[in-house]
Amino acid sequence: MARVSTISFCLGILLGVMLGAYGALPHWGWVLYFICGSLVAGLLLRKHYSKIWWGVWLMIGLVIGNWRLGVVTKIPVDDVSNWLDQTVSIQGIIINDPEITADATSFTVQVEAVDEAIASGKLLVKTRRYPTYQYGNKLNLIGRVSLPSGETESSYSKYLARFNIYARCDFPEIALEQEFVGQPIWRWLYGIKHYWLNLATQVMPEPTSGLLSGLLLGIKAALPEELLNNFNATGLTHIIALSGFNIS
Repeated sequence: MARVSTISFCLGILLGVMLGAYGALPHWGWVLYFICGSLVAGLLLRKHYSKIWWGVWLMIGLVIGNWRLGVVTKIPVDDVSNWLDQTVSIQGIIINDPEITADATSFTVQVEAVDEAIASGKLLVKTRRYPTYQYGNKLNLIGRVSLPSGETESSYSKYLARFNIYARCDFPEIALEQEFVGQPIWRWLYGIKHYWLNLATQVMPEPTSGLLSGLLLGIKAALPEELLNNFNATGLTHIIALSGFNIS
């Protein structure tokens, strides 16, 4: 009995999350749905009273799953994405290790203010290769805010939404306001990452050093473009993804 109830509850959560991807009903709607569903289950399964609870737990899980997804994907009213298609001044802090390619640098900024008004959210920034930027840099950016891929329902936009990123800014004007505003532990870890990256490039020639960096550090940008395209064409990109299997 307990095992079946647990399975029903977990299944309900999964169904709630799946339904939530298409939209969430108002809270009163879910409550009404739960009450009516329980009554229907009681009428249909009155000869098997114990099984009624399977349906009850299923609907409880359904409500919780849908509610949880709605909480996670709800965009705050002061999120930077509310300034879409506007050229604004943005203050924020780099919260990841910038990804460097041959001609550009990409990083994520935790927004603190937009046009001197308090704001929040994350902004994906793409800028020129130089000057270089690091984790913890506090920046002032002036640029146009746009959707991550130009379309709300694109797969790339949905992918970034998993990390609560709903907007991007390409090639803005950037001014460094403060050298480091972040967590020292992350700066130390990123420092180790770059130490091993530099060590790999010193002791091994390309493309071997780039492949090693991809296997151990997950740095695809270190790979030559031709080699990376070959991995994509053959469906072997997962080989250069950072994982415990590759490290072991």
